[in-house]
Amino acid sequence: MRILIDFLDGESLEAESDTVNQQRLTFIVRPTSGNNRLAWVSLAAVKQITFPDAIDPAADPRSGPESQKVVVRFLDGKVVRAYKDETFSQEGLCFNLNLVDGQTGRLQRALVSSYAVKAIFFVDQWDSRVPEQATPQHGVAHLTPALSQSPRPSWPR
Repeated sequence: MRILIDFLDGESLEAESDTVNQQRLTFIVRPTSGNNRLAWVSLAAVKQITFPDAIDPAADPRSGPESQKVVVRFLDGKVVRAYKDETFSQEGLCFNLNLVDGQTGRLQRALVSSYAVKAIFFVDQWDSRVPEQATPQHGVAHLTPALSQSPRPSWPR
């Protein structure tokens, strides 16, 4: 199956693989271009893996009355939109999601590596900021200044 791998360092790789497994830390891919015949990929270096040919348009969760919106915040600051549907789960080292493509609006099946995620938020609205807080950055909701500057909790030791 065709996959697109986005790595934590910003590099991307288009490849074919039938061995992607969220239960294992590594998997083998066959890059579709370049000099490489095989690559052994570590999920610890992966941000997300998308499966461009895997979405069934008839199973679009946006048409349902109870479609739960999800916002994924990555450690590098990138934010993506998704929906919680029957495919949403955490298995092993990844989250299974249907991401919303920021350019086309189409859904893309994806595995998001736990190593790359800061947090996953379940939201009512994509952007819940008041207008004076809204500054375009990565396209969706961000922590408000008051929240991001609040004192860190004192954890029990």
